[in-house]
Amino acid sequence: MSSASMTSAPMTSRDECVARDCVDPLCDFRDRFMIPEGLVYLDGNSLGPMPRAAASVLNRTIEQEWGHDLIRSWNTAGWFDMPVRLGDRVGALIGAAPGQTLVCDTTSINLYKAIHAAIGLRPDRDVVIAEDESFPTDLYIVEGAMKSAGRPMTRRLIGTDGPSIEALLDRNVAVAVLSPALGQHVFLLRFQHREPPDFLQISCKS
Repeated sequence: MSSASMTSAPMTSRDECVARDCVDPLCDFRDRFMIPEGLVYLDGNSLGPMPRAAASVLNRTIEQEWGHDLIRSWNTAGWFDMPVRLGDRVGALIGAAPGQTLVCDTTSINLYKAIHAAIGLRPDRDVVIAEDESFPTDLYIVEGAMKSAGRPMTRRLIGTDGPSIEALLDRNVAVAVLSPALGQHVFLLRFQHREPPDFLQISCKS
């Protein structure tokens, strides 16, 4: 049997799955995590398994960097530059140049800060667009940012207030909070029509 046919052939038994897993170039990565014996754990989005190296890193951070070095660790342990260093590692995966990506806070906090800043950059506009099928937390964050805007704001939901983002866009829109897929669609529309950015667009987790 050729290697091509082995790759495309369906796996019909557990033994075949185990055999293929043993020759997978990533199979050793499982040993880097603490996973209870016999458990198949697939919930990596909400809370992934703990890396075995995490405990020693946390102990060093708490006992040495925080407990002993105190405020000096912002410099001596590199806390101050960590968002940029980690951002560059993520940026390498998404094709960004060094210094263009930051890792900081949580997704929800960053989303709130981005919406609040975007509203502030459009003081003459009072509409925020979001998707009615967005993650519920994202919609709560949109509402919170609108309440902190210092002026009356209106939310328009794609799917509730209009069938598409095109139906909801006008000169009153300050910011649109979109899923990555819809955000790419809007970017392509702008590119096709060669329209300059007229409102701020934020892509949130899908």
